[in-house]
Amino acid sequence: MSSAFSQEVVEPVKEKHFGISLNGAYRIENVGLIAAVSCFYHKNGQEIGLGVVTQPFYNAKNRTYIGAQLNYKFFPNQLENKFNLYFTSYLNYLARLLNGNYSYNTHSLSLTFGFGFQVKISKNFYLGTDIGVGFTTSSLSFNGNPPPYAYAYGLFTDYDFDAILNFNIGYRF
Repeated sequence: MSSAFSQEVVEPVKEKHFGISLNGAYRIENVGLIAAVSCFYHKNGQEIGLGVVTQPFYNAKNRTYIGAQLNYKFFPNQLENKFNLYFTSYLNYLARLLNGNYSYNTHSLSLTFGFGFQVKISKNFYLGTDIGVGFTTSSLSFNGNPPPYAYAYGLFTDYDFDAILNFNIGYRF
């Protein structure tokens, strides 16, 4: 006996994708503009990525900026629409090395949470943007004699507010 109120259950499309993403981000906590190249894996509305971070537009002589980024995105509506909302979390590590009159190293670790949108440009290409807030901690160490009135400090001794505005373009294989 069939009921007039029976509902057909439609299973969502199960998606698995590998991809690559180019990210440009602005962080407010002592960093400025950063760039990252990330590889990611997307499955069933969840995405995890790992990338290399640098500050390519910072032209200070004898300075090196390099780091890593781990990010997670959750797409509540999968990737079924042209415009897709997602929630995100970024864990960023950045090392800054200066070799000059006073050589020093700084290391920063930040964790942010936020949300964003992706727009499909074609079947595999997309543009995205997101915004997030969180906290950061940093360390400072000197190689040799420190400058007058300077002191070294370690990670997790002080926490600061951090915010990130991220833009990305990506390709899903």
